[in-house]
Amino acid sequence: RHRCRCVRPDRGAPVKRADVEASMESRLLVGYGDTVRQPVILQYAKADPFAVRVVFPYSGGGLIPAGEVEWIVSRDLLQAGMESASGVGDVHIWPLPHRGVVALQLTSNDGTAVLELDAAAVELFLTSTEELVTSGSESHDIDSILGRIFAVSS
Repeated sequence: RHRCRCVRPDRGAPVKRADVEASMESRLLVGYGDTVRQPVILQYAKADPFAVRVVFPYSGGGLIPAGEVEWIVSRDLLQAGMESASGVGDVHIWPLPHRGVVALQLTSNDGTAVLELDAAAVELFLTSTEELVTSGSESHDIDSILGRIFAVSS
């Protein structure tokens, strides 16, 4: 069973880099119906309101140090993928309601990974992000961003 723990720092628990964080276990499809458990952390920051960080921590071993792999996906894409197949390019998301999961497909030069995330846990995470920044009300300070770009290029 997948579990989700959504945390907001303003409710007493500190969170690094994120205003909302959900830790859960996913199932990584490894071929012909076989799966491997893979921890996943979804993170959302008010400072970057369009993005959700999808973090895959790994423990390492031998010569490989512990670390994490991070993908950035659009919150809108994640929301759309809860209802119907969505995505273009490297990230695709689609619901599998008969199994209570949402599938997340990530493609890079190294290959393609398909993970199944508990739909209720992802929905709880998205609801928490909506409480923080309502979809459609996101904004970036374009003048500030352009100022930094032009300051670097000068």
